[in-house]
Amino acid sequence: MPYNQGLNQQFYLPPPPPPQNKIMIFGGKDHNIYLGCLSCETYENDSIFNENGHYGSCQLFQKDSLFCKGPFDDFGSGGPFHDLSACGPNASNPPVIVDNLGYYYGRFSIDSPFENKDSICNNFGKFYNEDICKIVTLICQ
Repeated sequence: MPYNQGLNQQFYLPPPPPPQNKIMIFGGKDHNIYLGCLSCETYENDSIFNENGHYGSCQLFQKDSLFCKGPFDDFGSGGPFHDLSACGPNASNPPVIVDNLGYYYGRFSIDSPFENKDSICNNFGKFYNEDICKIVTLICQ
């Protein structure tokens, strides 16, 4: 049955494609610190792929970036005492990936011996995602 009853019955109008969910990364103890958009276009200001944007680089005095790797930076450092870091091998509470509807996609964290079961880099976990794992691995290099 056509979607538009006013058109000739021989024409079928398919429904529009569903909008793409915005996939985001949140960090911090309670995961309330926005770390950027994973599914946004490179040119968008909050994309983690936009090197000129707030979330795609490490800017002076910036604390909410995956790209800041100093010893006192929370989310991009790879040291053993960075509990909140995507790059910390012993991080017990790394960033999470969620979409604008609230669906959970796992933890944005590297593979490690003490990894979280829901890390996107855990080959045996239900949230394993090879493409996103490559992204977090590149960020953490």
